[in-house]
Amino acid sequence: MTYDLVIVGAGPAGLAAAINGSSEGLKVALLDRSMELGGQARESACIENYPLPFSDYRGVTGSEMMAGFSAQAERFGATIVAPVSASRLVVQPSAPHEVVTDDLQTFRGRAVLLSMGLAYRRLTIPGLMRFMGRQVFYGCPPRVTGKRVAVIGGANSAGQAVVRLAKECNHVYLLSRSPIEKGMSQYLASRIRNFPNVTVVEGVTPAEAEGDRELAGIGWSIGDDVGYADIDHLFIFIGAVPHTGWLHGAVLLCPKGFIPTGSDLPKDQRVSSSPCSTNVPGIFAAGDVRLGQGVKRITGAVFDGVCSVQGVHQYLAT
Repeated sequence: MTYDLVIVGAGPAGLAAAINGSSEGLKVALLDRSMELGGQARESACIENYPLPFSDYRGVTGSEMMAGFSAQAERFGATIVAPVSASRLVVQPSAPHEVVTDDLQTFRGRAVLLSMGLAYRRLTIPGLMRFMGRQVFYGCPPRVTGKRVAVIGGANSAGQAVVRLAKECNHVYLLSRSPIEKGMSQYLASRIRNFPNVTVVEGVTPAEAEGDRELAGIGWSIGDDVGYADIDHLFIFIGAVPHTGWLHGAVLLCPKGFIPTGSDLPKDQRVSSSPCSTNVPGIFAAGDVRLGQGVKRITGAVFDGVCSVQGVHQYLAT
């Protein structure tokens, strides 16, 4: 089957593109490697700086918001295929491009949107792997009450987790490589500094996870000084890398693996006026995987998804 638009990656950008494209009459296929759609946005403990219905003005969890996005995409007729991983992009000069998946399905698209997002960057310190999945987690923590916990990270996702954990736990340590105001929205940083049961430690390099059968604590260094905290759980938010390794040169990538689009492309490789257009006609990129997507917020990803559909319409019209 040939689709008007094949979207690879069902984070906020991909879901927004699926909603807008399918609601405007495009035949859309949306592929994602996870059964639960939403990408890293799904891991957010509480999203407050996204326009929401009045009844939700105090915020919603990322999983609740992404479930709503997914339901909208389905309601407008988008074909959602998950879990399935894209393994190859076949560029066709004069025919629909093809996305081949790891189970050897082929999805042909007159246009293709790459919105795979990012994969978590891994923390490698002694002792950590023994507790992974039990007391140490990447992303949004499970519900924990009455515990001493630590969060490693300095961006919005880490801040949102701290705000939630501060309401549930006895004490929360936030370990950040830089001042938290550098990476977080100001409302989050201010709120975190005002919690009486939150200790912010900045300039940190994590050193070791300690404990025998159970996680007992986390050690760190700040220059020549060392620190330690007794904790029951550790939650890691240290950034991510673009999920573009499977493209194998099908589109231009920057040295860090992000996809240049629009004005970020060399002048001789620009094929469209769309800010989401790659160097290949009919292939677009949106969300965190796109070079120049400076607003690492759900609002920025959604804008990208909507903008990419406008570019798709312009391309299909020609």
